Amino acid sequence: MQQQALSVTVAWVRLERAMEQFQAELRRRHGITTLQLAVLRILSERPQLPLAALRKALVAHPATLGQAIDDLRRKELCAVRRNPDDRRARD
Repeated sequence: MQQQALSVTVAWVRLERAMEQFQAELRRRHGITTLQLAVLRILSERPQLPLAALRKALVAHPATLGQAIDDLRRKELCAVRRNPDDRRARD
């Protein structure tokens, strides 16, 4: 049992290192974060997705998602529009 626990721990550390390297490379090459990549991926499939649904899909805090989207907007990688049916909602 101890050997199995050790193997799992080693695998977890390797996964964390790989994710850190991926995040650094993503930032260096493309200037975006993994959260922003996830946003772009979802929006590529559902471009008119309301922000509330996007927030729910990513299980993200509203402020965190807002900052990520604002940065993507500045880079002209996405756009946010007011919902004509509900002025409070944004798509």
